[in-house]
Amino acid sequence: MLGITPTVLEPMHLGLTSKINAAIPTMEKVFFKHMDSLGISYERVANIDINELIPDSYKRGS
Repeated sequence: MLGITPTVLEPMHLGLTSKINAAIPTMEKVFFKHMDSLGISYERVANIDINELIPDSYKRGS
């Protein structure tokens, strides 16, 4: 997976901008197409909305 680590932390709302949220379906399609092109098999076992994961994501860090 590809991720971004912020280097400047200020008090803010943890979430996605509307533009990033709108781009998620495209990013998923590109990611799965790339996996296919590499011959990597996968199975989607759940269709979880990323916005459901964000509120607790900071708890999963190192």
